[in-house]
Amino acid sequence: MDNKEQIKNFLISRNISSDDCFKEVEGMDVGSANDLKKYVECFGIKDEKIENIIGYYNNYFLKAKDSKLNLREQIYWLMIHGVIINDEKNAREFLTNRNYFYKIIHYIKSLPDEKFDFTQLIDLSTIDMELRYVLLKASLDVEHAIKTFLSRIITNSSKHDGYKIVSDVFRDKASDNLKQKIFSPFGSYENGLFKINDEYEEIYNHPSFWFVIENTTLGKVSPFVTYLSKLSPQNTRLNMIKGSIYNISKLRNKAAHSNGILNEDIIKHQETVSIDDHIYQLLRVNKVDKELLKTPLISQIAILMLLHKDLTSEKMHYHRIEELKNVIERSRRKEYEKNSTIYRFISDLNRLLTNQELMV
Repeated sequence: MDNKEQIKNFLISRNISSDDCFKEVEGMDVGSANDLKKYVECFGIKDEKIENIIGYYNNYFLKAKDSKLNLREQIYWLMIHGVIINDEKNAREFLTNRNYFYKIIHYIKSLPDEKFDFTQLIDLSTIDMELRYVLLKASLDVEHAIKTFLSRIITNSSKHDGYKIVSDVFRDKASDNLKQKIFSPFGSYENGLFKINDEYEEIYNHPSFWFVIENTTLGKVSPFVTYLSKLSPQNTRLNMIKGSIYNISKLRNKAAHSNGILNEDIIKHQETVSIDDHIYQLLRVNKVDKELLKTPLISQIAILMLLHKDLTSEKMHYHRIEELKNVIERSRRKEYEKNSTIYRFISDLNRLLTNQELMV
């Protein structure tokens, strides 16, 4: 008996009727027919015509693309995407009271080749949260240290004019509206035109480096780092910041948002991901295995901790490393398949954190 015959017999056992001997099922590919069977099982459908069921089934997929799903539909979505639910009652309770459905499906969509059970998805959401919190704190440590370092360069050097630097950078980045982007918290747009608030007009017309650097994000600091590195090409720390700031800013932004950091960035590439040549060499000097640098998130964490070690105190660096190690320890509460992306990522992150050259 082939698969579709088994499905038809299953439907008949639930008093599902058909006017044309289930020709609708015969016309489906095997995968869709199996999904239809799961749909009937999930929703407990009995005593219904197959034509109506297929109508419900098709409407579900239309709804699933752009509308919120009710609890039963969420359970079905997980089932047809290969999630094993051993305790449906607990799954329903979790989805009802924690409202995590649209967070946990993030892992399924980002890692389509992985097989999960429902408890693993819950576990991943916790690991994800704890990892983001630590990386955000480490990123903010580095952001503060970078801003302090840049301000110190300007303050202590007679050849640097903090007003001229800002004027030059804003002029170079006029096409990007960098000035308006930095000052946007201090103004508003009227009829498409930017208007600075009255109390900030004098600063806006004659901005200082110290005001700008204190009131902007790490990503928007990058043009100032590039400008200063051209003035001081022999400054090794400045060059290190220049080569790192893009990846650190990207990681900081991901860590700051709640949509998850354990996504496609934990999938290992065939080749090393894009890293500034100078930073790559520094990582290799610090004995970071080049295999670890084939995973985007691992490489970003390695770059972050490279700068964290250089720019922050020994005590602060040790504290952040211990926090990351605690996340690794937390991740061992649930078993993952040894050939899975999750297992490999956790193992690689642990390898990175035990690198004595980079972490101590």
